[in-house]
Amino acid sequence: MLIIILQACHKDNKSASAPVIDENSIELTEDQLRRLEISLVAPEKKALESYIHFNGKIVALPNYRAEVSSNVQGKIEKVFVHEGDYVEKGKPLIELSSMRLVELQEEYFAAKNETDFLTIELTRQEELRKNNVGALVDLQTVQTKHRASLNRQASLKAKLALLGIDMEGNGSDAIRTKLSIKAPISGYIHSLPVSVGMIASSETILAELIDVSQLLAEIYVYEKDIDLIKSGQPVTLDFINHSFGEVQGTVFNIDKVIDESTKAINVFVKFSAPDKSIILPDMNIMATLENKSNNTPAPTVPRSSILQEDDLYYIFLTDKKVKDGKIKLSKHKVDLGDKNEKLAEVIFPNPVENEIFVAVNNVMAIEMERKKKIGGVFAD
Repeated sequence: MLIIILQACHKDNKSASAPVIDENSIELTEDQLRRLEISLVAPEKKALESYIHFNGKIVALPNYRAEVSSNVQGKIEKVFVHEGDYVEKGKPLIELSSMRLVELQEEYFAAKNETDFLTIELTRQEELRKNNVGALVDLQTVQTKHRASLNRQASLKAKLALLGIDMEGNGSDAIRTKLSIKAPISGYIHSLPVSVGMIASSETILAELIDVSQLLAEIYVYEKDIDLIKSGQPVTLDFINHSFGEVQGTVFNIDKVIDESTKAINVFVKFSAPDKSIILPDMNIMATLENKSNNTPAPTVPRSSILQEDDLYYIFLTDKKVKDGKIKLSKHKVDLGDKNEKLAEVIFPNPVENEIFVAVNNVMAIEMERKKKIGGVFAD
């Protein structure tokens, strides 16, 4: 009996002296923290600035992109420009010779001569009628023919004006055989699929011009993010395949129709091109917008303080008090709210009232030290 009691007392004393192991904490010296490049910072309560990203491309406004063609069929005699050239509005691009141009001028001169003759005849018939000599029906007939001739002359004159030929300003009755195709806008020659001797019809695209000073970025915003986009909102554009830096712009126009296949709307962004940078339509871009949907301040910590294990998130907390030359770091599970490239909002399962600090940088090294400590204690 005495032996049993003594053995029981020995077990109780051994159990009382056994250390209590805190598996979720680790103690490190300030020198260890310094060598691991770990710093301790206090969480900052602020409304987090988060960002959303969209894909898109560069587009030209309709009034600043032009396809050039001829209003009549003709043969290309000369080409005055090359692809990549900058041209001012009204500068000749191509010269055509056209049989139809000759026919229109011939028809115009015939109509003009007929009008001149009928004008004289109308004056004569009006004089006869005034003197009660001529018949009313003859006067009415001449009036009808005169109006028809005037209309035909005006119509032919308008057609020739579309071709750039001012019949009243020519100063002579010489027939022109050549037609000059001029630039409808100022801009760069983007496409010039022509050659001398080629027959061009009214459907043939002779050249394409683009005014690159008036470009827009077209970005695609999905339905779930539509409420985050506002007119006048600042946007950062990144030209994915080009080396020049980010470009700042603002939301200019928001489409009012959702594409049924993509569930996205088109948002147009105005921007100013960097100096000496070549920006052209159809270049791919990525747009970044600030998400201001949540303005409520919340505790935020650097992203480098977050330890992720599967779908769970942890941080190491401390009160920075030094005991026996060491600082105690405790592992705590948290949920994440809004986040951006640098900061993340943390949500604690239980309120933390005391002043706390979080470990930043190399938190995986702290976790490895914690696991080594647990393994060493249990191995003993």
